[in-house]
Amino acid sequence: MKGDDPVRYLSDAGKLIVGEVVRFPITVVGRKPTFEAGLQAVKAVLADLQRHATDFQIGDVTLDAQSVRCQLEPKSVVLVELSAELVVKWVSASTEFWTRIEGVVRCLDLLQRFCDQMTKSGSDIGFYTARVNNGGEEYVPKK
Repeated sequence: MKGDDPVRYLSDAGKLIVGEVVRFPITVVGRKPTFEAGLQAVKAVLADLQRHATDFQIGDVTLDAQSVRCQLEPKSVVLVELSAELVVKWVSASTEFWTRIEGVVRCLDLLQRFCDQMTKSGSDIGFYTARVNNGGEEYVPKK
């Protein structure tokens, strides 16, 4: 996973239980010969990610696009970078702490698998993530 911060999730238990959503920030980068090919590669990765997360049946899973960048690179290669959030909206019945934290860690493991898969394959697709946002509020530990 990209970034200097090794913490992937940090939340007060109460906020996890009462929160309606958890947002997993991701960035997918495709390097291809054309912008269209780069975009299609990025979309395919995101569709695969959403399908796997939906299979967990922990809530409604959506992807919220945040930004896109298209850039020319040397040697006739282009870069398409899409930053998004994988958003899990909890099902109303799942307000129990253990059910929710299990959903969070399943998603974290899924994101790690995607990061590892893209890195190990020497792929022209990059997959990155950062600290998870629990319902729009960043948790600040008590001192």
